[in-house]
Amino acid sequence: MAEAEPLPDRLVRALSLDARVYAEVAAREEDTGLALQVVLVACTLEAASALATGGWPGFFGQLATGTARFALWVMALFVLAPLAGRAVPFAPLFRAAGLAAAPLALGLFQTVPWVGGLFWLGKWVFTIAATWTAVGSLVGRRDARVAGVVLVALLAAWLAHTPLLALTRG
Repeated sequence: MAEAEPLPDRLVRALSLDARVYAEVAAREEDTGLALQVVLVACTLEAASALATGGWPGFFGQLATGTARFALWVMALFVLAPLAGRAVPFAPLFRAAGLAAAPLALGLFQTVPWVGGLFWLGKWVFTIAATWTAVGSLVGRRDARVAGVVLVALLAAWLAHTPLLALTRG
């Protein structure tokens, strides 16, 4: 298999919503680690925003709930993908969704006074758009049906991880 392009180049393509990069990452088993790294770095940066308000317990609580929410979202996407047009194997879906999680890093700025809410909103709009592009590249279409699957899967993940929020805020 051909050597993959450098990570920064792939991230730029992913952040520009280039559907081909999601398909390429999904197809390369070697990119599972890359997807996991993107998720962990993005969730760590998102959790760093909690340092200002919750200290280290807030950071670790946000990190745990952020990564759990991502895992639940991918599981829900896996279950719901057939409604978007075709079933997708879990590993390629994880790789594509992992790369699509990069915008979660914008969460680092969600506690900045005056503009934090805009970063929070941008983080989610951008992550949903990237996930729509990623899932669409795997099912062969990017339409309202795929958008619906992405949104319903996110809602399911959010509802499923709500008990974790209660535990971490004790």
